[in-house]
Amino acid sequence: MDEAFIAFTGQETSFVLDCGIGHRPGVLYWGPRLKNADGRQLKQMGFRQHAPGSADAEVAGSLLNEAGSGFLGPPGFYAHRSGEAWASILRVDRIERAGANEIKLICRDTATRVAAIHKLALNPHSDVLTCQTEIVNEGDTDLSIYWCASACLPVDPRMDRLFGFTGRWAGEFHIEEVPMYQGSYVRENRSGRTSHDTFPGLILAAPGTSEQAGSCYGFHLGWSGNARLRVDRLSDGRSFAQFGAYVFPGEVTLPPDGVYPTPPLYTAFSPNGRSALSRKFHAHLRQTILDNRTRSKPRPVHFNTWEAVYFDHDEDKLFALATAAAEVGAERFILDDGWFAGRRNAEAGLGDWYPDTDVYPNGLSPLIDHVAGLGMEFGLWVEPEMVNPDSELFRAHPDWILRVEGVDQITSRGQYVLDLTQPEVCDHLYGQLHTILSDNPIRYIKWDMNRDIHHPASHGIPVGHRQTRA
Repeated sequence: MDEAFIAFTGQETSFVLDCGIGHRPGVLYWGPRLKNADGRQLKQMGFRQHAPGSADAEVAGSLLNEAGSGFLGPPGFYAHRSGEAWASILRVDRIERAGANEIKLICRDTATRVAAIHKLALNPHSDVLTCQTEIVNEGDTDLSIYWCASACLPVDPRMDRLFGFTGRWAGEFHIEEVPMYQGSYVRENRSGRTSHDTFPGLILAAPGTSEQAGSCYGFHLGWSGNARLRVDRLSDGRSFAQFGAYVFPGEVTLPPDGVYPTPPLYTAFSPNGRSALSRKFHAHLRQTILDNRTRSKPRPVHFNTWEAVYFDHDEDKLFALATAAAEVGAERFILDDGWFAGRRNAEAGLGDWYPDTDVYPNGLSPLIDHVAGLGMEFGLWVEPEMVNPDSELFRAHPDWILRVEGVDQITSRGQYVLDLTQPEVCDHLYGQLHTILSDNPIRYIKWDMNRDIHHPASHGIPVGHRQTRA
């Protein structure tokens, strides 16, 4: 397929790509729906006059703003082979179209022997655009990736207000407004989890935009690990947003034929304010991401045991709590932290995922049967990627944690982080959880991740990205 321009059309949005074979792919237009999305006219309208002191021909932005192109803004892709072959210029080699609003652009640089596969889709119902990139090492030596954005997207210059999200434990999702600036807005998360203070998303809005009116764009990286997001306003008036997984030095090294997939970036435009923008993301979640088990089911009313008993588990007390919960209309009873072996405080037991026989001599079945008899579902708390030094698991396998040799490990809540990039660790945890879930009618899991990851390394090599996927 040889198309110089490709347009996606949604309910309120048009998205037009300049993606001719042999050229770097870029976004010509992204905004209110156009009656006639003529790519050639849009490209002529976007022509920029030469500015003194700049290149004779302006270097256009692309889906990765790669360094080899000469683009002087922050690149969306950095990679090298032992310090060489870093100046990739990724040009369209082939186009695959899966539908009216879905496309795959296969781009290559024959000099550095790198390929980038851009996957873009505009959902015609929710108006949410999904962008994802895969980097392929087509050379015969290792390729080290320092940074790869899911996409670099141009920002309408009229969007001169930025809304980021920050916060802290027990004070999440504070909105932080940043007015117009020249330079860079950058947020990085290196905590190993979607954190309280660095949520991987933001909103860009026009001056008069409110909840109910005005133009705005929303961005959300579909990734629960380390992340970087940035919006750069260049001195020539152009602006670009890019989001991707943050990787430590040496963390992503592709062997020949190796593939690095970025997380998906979900983004949308609204001409009717921030509230309408939120509804687009809500619709996309319900229609595209959730499966029927959750999409079609009303959310049950929960009763959780944590604040009621903490670690003081006692069958009689829990039976009484379940009865009281059912009487006030609870529909799901969740047994929180403290049910498993040796877990009488926060310093012990994590990693040993079987019922504590001192508290539950007959297992969890009597409590589960009581809860079910009251007409409620039964739920269970776990935190499987963590381990206490005071546990049977750690005593048997002290080498199963993330660590850097010669560096003091940092505990949090008296626990370490298990190295899920080791297959035997995942197999062990899966086996324990499979047993407890198979032996009991447990309808819900409350899965906590209660600490940051300070040294995401396995055998000395950074593995934060692999840990998140594992």
